[in-house]
Amino acid sequence: MSTTISLCDLPWWAVALSWLLPALLGYFWAMMIWSRYKSKSKKAEQELSSASRRIVNLENEINECRKVYDKVNKEKEKLLAERISPVNPAVAISKASTPETITMTSEILHQTKSVFGYAIKRNDLKIIDGIDPKIEKILIDHGISDWSKLETVDVNQLNTILRSAGYTNINPQSWPFQSSLARQEKWEELKTFQASKG
Repeated sequence: MSTTISLCDLPWWAVALSWLLPALLGYFWAMMIWSRYKSKSKKAEQELSSASRRIVNLENEINECRKVYDKVNKEKEKLLAERISPVNPAVAISKASTPETITMTSEILHQTKSVFGYAIKRNDLKIIDGIDPKIEKILIDHGISDWSKLETVDVNQLNTILRSAGYTNINPQSWPFQSSLARQEKWEELKTFQASKG
């Protein structure tokens, strides 16, 4: 014999409790999920805000670096322009006529014979790998007439000079370094470096 209980047989508070209890459990569960989501959302917003501040700081630092770079570049270009600016012909003739200048330009360096197989004149730019007589003349016309000047000239300036003369496939990147070795008369090191490039 089975016993069936109807809601109508239950007291009102039991019926209310049967509906209220699941509703309360659902509400608290939803509030717990919402609280967890809100916490994660707040943390993400804080991280995003912190990242935005870092980006702004980095952008400011980059702008400052650009300003400093531009300033240094202008100073360098100014110094280079002064260094390789055309010389007054009268002064050039006067300087060229001094015994010291004549000695410096015509001095034969016999030490190179044992390394390269031939002696050269001091400040002969053709000892630099990549410089032939035509390019040497172009460089001299632009005020780069010796190893010391070629050692200190900016590579971008060299590229500009070469491109304006139609030499677009020549890379002068190592010319200042080679000139430094030549000026210091480090012939073995110069030959080894040129061999490693080839």
